[in-house]
Amino acid sequence: MSDLSLRVVIPSRGRAEECRHALRLFPQATVVVHDHEYDLYRQALPERIEVIAHDQDGGIAPIRQWVLDHFDEEAILFVDDDVRYLKVVAGFETASRVIRDPRAIAQVCENAAYVASEIGAPIFGFAQTSGDVRKYKPTDPINMTGWVGSVIGVVGRDIEYDTTLRMRADIDFCLRAQLEKRIIFVDTRFAFVHHKMFAHKGGNAHMRSAERSQREIEHLRQRWGNWVDVVKGKGVIRIVVKVKRRQAGLKN
Repeated sequence: MSDLSLRVVIPSRGRAEECRHALRLFPQATVVVHDHEYDLYRQALPERIEVIAHDQDGGIAPIRQWVLDHFDEEAILFVDDDVRYLKVVAGFETASRVIRDPRAIAQVCENAAYVASEIGAPIFGFAQTSGDVRKYKPTDPINMTGWVGSVIGVVGRDIEYDTTLRMRADIDFCLRAQLEKRIIFVDTRFAFVHHKMFAHKGGNAHMRSAERSQREIEHLRQRWGNWVDVVKGKGVIRIVVKVKRRQAGLKN
C-alpha cells in the first residue's frame, strides 16, 4: 500500500452543531471555519477535534483553495458538513447497505485516494446520486470523467480552483483536471448522502441565488462549450459534463 498522506477537511459555516454528524463519520477530520466563527465552533465541538480558522470570504472555492495552499498532505479529502452516511449502491440488498462505521468509511476513501494517485488522477470522488440504486450502472462502476462535489478528493496541487466562482466551482475544477490531466477517478459504487441538500441554512446558502446560478452557468458554457450541458426539470437545474474517455482496444 502506498504511503500517500491524506487529510480530511470539513469546511463549515453556521453549522457548529450540524457538522457533528459529519464528524461521526470522519472523527479525525480537521474542521475549517471562518475566523469570526472560530470561538463558536471551538466551544461547540469536542476538544479532540482540530478546528482551524481561515480568512476567506465569498463561497467554497476560495476556502478549498486556501486549504490546498495551507496543508502539506499530498491528498486532501473535502467533506461537506451535512453528510450523514455512506450508501453502498453496488450489488444486491442495497437498501440496507448503509455505512456509518468510521473505519469502513476511511477504508473506502483511502482506497479511492490510493487508486487516484496510482493512475495519475488529480481528483477522486463518489457517485452523486444520493444513494439511488436506479442510477447505478453495474457494467460501468468506475468513471474517469464527469464531476464530483460534496465529498471530493484532491491529489497533488497541479489543479487550482477558480476562486471567482461561488456555486459551480467543483464542476469547473473537475473540467480543468480533465483538460490538463485527462482523467479523474469516480467510484460510483458508493454515494455519500446528505441532510436535505441545498434546503437548510448555513454552509454556502448565503451565496446561492437564481441570478448567481444563471451567471455561473453561462460562465461555464462560455469557458467549456459543448463539454457541459444544462438539464432543467421539476425545479432542478442539473449540469452534465459530457467528456468521454474510454481505453482504446489493443490491436494485434
